[in-house]
This record gives sequence, structure tokens and C-alpha cells, in this order.
Amino acid sequence: MKKIVISTFGSLGDLHPYLALGVELTRRGHQVTIATSDIHEGKVSGAGLHFHPVRPSISFMDVALAKRAMDLVKGPEVVMRELIYPYIQQTYEDLFAACVTADLLVNHSISFAGPIVAEKLKMPWVSCVLSPNAYWSAYDPSVISVSPMLANLPEKGRLINSLFIRLTKQMVRSWSAPVYHLRASLGLPKGKDPIFYQLHSPFRTLSLFSSIFAQKQKDWPSNNLITGFCFYDEPEVHDPSLRDFLSAGEAPILFTLGSAAVVAAGNFYEICVEVLHRMKRRGILLVGDGAVFKDTNIFATPYLPYGQVFPKAALIVNQSGIGTVGQVLRAGKPMLGIPFSHDQPDNAARVKRLGMGQLIYKQHLTVQKMQKALTALLNNPVYFSRAAAVGDMVRQEDGPASAADAIERVFTVPSTHR
Repeated sequence: MKKIVISTFGSLGDLHPYLALGVELTRRGHQVTIATSDIHEGKVSGAGLHFHPVRPSISFMDVALAKRAMDLVKGPEVVMRELIYPYIQQTYEDLFAACVTADLLVNHSISFAGPIVAEKLKMPWVSCVLSPNAYWSAYDPSVISVSPMLANLPEKGRLINSLFIRLTKQMVRSWSAPVYHLRASLGLPKGKDPIFYQLHSPFRTLSLFSSIFAQKQKDWPSNNLITGFCFYDEPEVHDPSLRDFLSAGEAPILFTLGSAAVVAAGNFYEICVEVLHRMKRRGILLVGDGAVFKDTNIFATPYLPYGQVFPKAALIVNQSGIGTVGQVLRAGKPMLGIPFSHDQPDNAARVKRLGMGQLIYKQHLTVQKMQKALTALLNNPVYFSRAAAVGDMVRQEDGPASAADAIERVFTVPSTHR
């Protein structure tokens, strides 16, 4: 038995894959502790895993902050410079305490204290990436929020994207000053920019998504392994009204904005309701703490487990967060992506390239555009057949088992290319 700490930060999409991995490692006899914000303690304990609180304590109730954090262009800077880096000293202290008796650290890509803790404790660590845009590949250009057209260029796209990446590294260099200060206070060398260069472990880097979604590129870490998505299935909700709604007519269109973007929903759900009325379609709306819509053809509720309801939907309209997209792929349903910021534009573009969806940026969303896109999806059987084929492939993968195999090899194989 090994003591393994998994460090993560963010929304449910940043938590659920690690719960799935933690459950698999526990099943193999290891002692697993999830080190994350206290808001997730109930979820972690409910999965049968040990919990260790790590600051900062995040809140999904601050609407003004959520809107800024989900801004297409400025969102990443807000998250880094207001939600993560100002607390890096506290994060380090809490994570160090969690790891001091551990044998290995599994670290989420935006848990920037993790590599520093591992360096101080001289412990092996494994880095995990949830979505492919974190690699900033010049060979598989991601759709970057500020310049989505870059990924649509042909052969010149690679060169232009390389230039854009270099310029971006220069632009965000100052963001990481709190990390450099922390390293200096601990007697460590400054190191390279943690956003780009100290993100990936020399022991093993895991991509917790499907090779159907993205394939390994030349400029990814050489010790990278694509494991497949790590799905965590929450207990099903036994709601008679949901059962009755699902059985009362044709499969509904499901609308969700995940657990983070939903706080910055704006008029999204009002647009959805109007589109449903115009199209004379039934819908399920997962609205968080938003308004309740009363209509015989609409089932509105704060949240439902995706693994339970996505397979029952005709198609899914969502914010394109990686956790939500993974569940869409597994369910084998077409989707309309409404990306806000961060990795969402790239995730939505990848689904579109798979031939199973369309996308509309949130800032461009109107009733007319959503209705047109949904009509095109519903009336074209190619989207459905392609989505079903992708779903069959994704369901054959076992991400948690593949990731756990790789993690266990870190203990037995001395090479850094495990």
C-alpha cells in the first residue's frame, strides 16, 4: 500500500476525474487523500476518500467574480491573478502538510504549489492534464480564446501558432511573480515559468482524456500517456417527476452550463426557453441556483448527474467544459457548444471537428442563432451516427485503470519515461 495525495483546484469538472482515479487507486489497496478546496469536502468524503483542505476556499456564489472569470479574453488572467496566485503561499503550506508522509503526489495542472512541494520533499510526482489546450502545441493548435481563427489556418497555422505561443509567454510572464517569490523564500532556484515549463512532471505526465479527442503531439512531454477520460458517476437521483417527464414524450434537449459557468449564465436560460417554445420541443434545464421555469414541456432543476441524464437526451447544449464534454462523448449524443472562456472554445471546436456538434460563442448567442443551430443538428442524421460511433469508442476506454497502472509504475520503474 502506498500513500497517494491527489491535488486539484476548481469546479466539479476539475474534481470528478480525480475522484474516479482516487476510487480506482483505493480499490487497488492504496490510501488516497484528495487535497482541494473545502467546498468539495462532501463530494470527496462521499466517494470514500480521505480529504485534506487546501486554501483558497473558493465560492461559486460570487456572480460578479464569476462573470469576470468567465470572460472570453480576460477570464484566464482573472483566475490566475485573483483566484490562484495570491494564495500560493497558503496553498503550499496546506499541500505540504498533506504530503509530508505521502509516497507520491498526483497533481492537477493548475495546482502550481504541487511541483514545489514535491521538490522540497524530494518525492515523486505525476502531473495530470484534463484538456489538450494545456499543452500549447504548435502541431495541434488549440483554439485560444483571444484568437480562435489561428486553429483554422492550414499549413501556416503551425508557424503562426508557434509565434503566438512565444508572444503569449512574454505577455503572461509577470503573472507568476508570486511563485518566484515563494520559491526564493524556500531557498529554491527561480526556475522557469510554471504556467508553461514546470507544469509537467519528469516522472510521468497523464492526459486524462480520450485519444479520440486529441492525439499526442511531438511537442507534448515525451513521458505523456493518454489514458482516456476518467468518469466519476455520482449516485442517481430518484425523482418521480423526472421519471414521469422523461416518459411523457420525445427525448428532450438538455441544457447545462456545468458548475462554474452557470453562475455567469446571464440570459442563457431565457434564450433556451424561448427556443424550445419556438421549436415546440421539450427540454431539461440544469440551472444551478438560477430561476425556476415552470412549463409542462420544461423540466428545470439545479443539477442532475450527467451520467444519468445525458443518455436520455436527444442532444446536449452546454458550456463545453472538459468534464461536460467528456460526458457528452460517452453518452454518444450530438452537442451544441456555447463556450465562454478558458479551455471551452478549444473543446467545442474539437467536438465540431469530430462531426458531432456545432458551436456558438456565448458572447454571440441569440435566440435565432441557437434555433438555427439546433434545427441543423436535429435534422441531420450524420451528427447522430457520428456521435453514436464516438460514444461506442469512448465507452470502451478505462481511464482510471490506465492512469492507475501508470501511477503504480512510478514506484517500480526508475526511468523518467514510464
